[in-house]
Amino acid sequence: MQRAVRGLGIFLVVGAIGGCGSGGVVKSGRLTKPVEGYVCCNMWFNGRGQASDANYRILGGKRIQAGTPVKAAIQDFSLVFHSPERERFSVRLRHGKERLTLAEYARLLIVPADPTASISPGLREALRSGKLAIGMTKEEAVMVRGYPPFHRTAGLESNEWLYYESPGSTQLVRFTDGRITEIEAGAAP
Repeated sequence: MQRAVRGLGIFLVVGAIGGCGSGGVVKSGRLTKPVEGYVCCNMWFNGRGQASDANYRILGGKRIQAGTPVKAAIQDFSLVFHSPERERFSVRLRHGKERLTLAEYARLLIVPADPTASISPGLREALRSGKLAIGMTKEEAVMVRGYPPFHRTAGLESNEWLYYESPGSTQLVRFTDGRITEIEAGAAP
């Protein structure tokens, strides 16, 4: 994968890229062929179909639910994806660009198999509501709220994750033994 995409004003439109088991190959910032996959987690967008890796939950736009099939391609250092309804969405890798490349981030967001294929009814309801709950595992938290922004969370192995509800408000999520034990609302740092 090219590391040159790091730090550019790159738009990622949630979709599959090479390395996700879909067979695409990245060459000079381009995907040599379109690929298909599934969105790993809930993603929220503004009214123009745009979002950042902060994945603000309150934008007033549309949510793409985990497990949505998408088609994607890299075009001019952008990942462009279309939902089954042919809607176009973009996510800017803005906050985590110091820790991972666009290609690395996209491999987290797009998976080759539907992550919702065998989930419990309780988790299915949490996906619909987009709300975290005490007792959820880290994997379930990612599916419901997406990946925590990498500029404010040390890593997925950390026991504290910070999610953004909006540009001004956050949720600090604490884990014990891999399960959510506390969710604390607060102001954005």
